[in-house]
Amino acid sequence: MLLDELRKAIEDMEEIRDLEQDSQDSQKQNRIDKLYVTEVDDNHKIVSAIENSRKFAAFIPSPELKNEILRLLRDLQKCTESGLAQEYRLKIVQNGKKNIKYGFETEWSVFYKGLTDKKLHTLTTIKEITQDKEKTGYTINKIRNAAVVSYENDNRVRLLAEGLVETDSIFAQLGLEKESEIMVFLDKVADGKATLLDLTDTVAKWIEEKNLTEKFFVRCGV
Repeated sequence: MLLDELRKAIEDMEEIRDLEQDSQDSQKQNRIDKLYVTEVDDNHKIVSAIENSRKFAAFIPSPELKNEILRLLRDLQKCTESGLAQEYRLKIVQNGKKNIKYGFETEWSVFYKGLTDKKLHTLTTIKEITQDKEKTGYTINKIRNAAVVSYENDNRVRLLAEGLVETDSIFAQLGLEKESEIMVFLDKVADGKATLLDLTDTVAKWIEEKNLTEKFFVRCGV
């Protein structure tokens, strides 16, 4: 009788232990599933950020970056091949995501610099002689804020596109056509390559008329 009761107690304890293990396994799987959902959401944000950069600013990701994105998509699919999200595959996905973000942000930084450096320099230089200095300030901020990638929405890159259009309009209002002597000079100033040979009579007259003499520094030499 005592032996039967002992055996029953052991069976009950094993059943409770199995239930506890099932509960732990279930909690662990729930945590993994939540991580998987987060990774899918993050991947969507990254792809959207790259697409918005292409749509609004004509950014073109490198072939290497495109391949990284495709690899990440395949890895996400593999996570649930067994029917449940797998933790070890999620770690592969997380590493892939880090690589893509680093690659995109690095490529965007180079692209952004080439797209905006000269325009920002010139716009800042001529800000005080524009028709609406406050609006010009807003335009400058629209462009500057896009230097850092945003994965939450398209506001920064969309405003960058607006800022660039506004910049061209401001230049046109001041008679700064793209290939004009003055614009060529301003581009060289932005690059730090302007010399006295670039300071033509037309450019010198424009600088004097706009009271911008103190804004420029040119070096001697060819």
